[in-house]
Amino acid sequence: MRLRNEQHDLTQMRASLKAKLESRFSSLSEDPTYLIATFLDPRFKTNYLGAVEFERARQKILLEYLKMTCDESFNSGSSSGFPIPIKRVRETNSNVTCESHDTFWNCFDEVANKNNIQCRDQEKNPIANEIDYYLKTVRIDRSRDPYTWRSVNSKHYPYLTKFAKAGLVYENKRNRLPP
Repeated sequence: MRLRNEQHDLTQMRASLKAKLESRFSSLSEDPTYLIATFLDPRFKTNYLGAVEFERARQKILLEYLKMTCDESFNSGSSSGFPIPIKRVRETNSNVTCESHDTFWNCFDEVANKNNIQCRDQEKNPIANEIDYYLKTVRIDRSRDPYTWRSVNSKHYPYLTKFAKAGLVYENKRNRLPP
């Protein structure tokens, strides 16, 4: 009888503890900072993220990279690096513009160049390649210091290291936590 009561009490305590933990930490999967920090922590990577959280973290990193590069290019005044095609345009009697080409091959070259630019745009950008490379590396042991790992491997992950330096993942409050 006593054993049965203890088991019942333990079952109730377990259920209560589980419910409290779920209510306290359920919002973490919605927090982008938590998702990115977990994703970029070499001790955890994607092991504690579901497929949806993994993709959300990856998309957030790609978006932040895009914002950073847009800000940098805006501040430096540089262009996208893609050549702007120059076309000869002529006005017709009905105020409709049409492009003219000297030869068929000039037209062909222009179309081929446009397609090449579109293919380049569809290739992965450097941060996406870096994320793929990062995910292929082995997770480090939980007891190792992720900050030391990050400083040693920063040359392999220059864009992901930028996130750490920009304060997007590691904050002063988080830096106080021991590994």
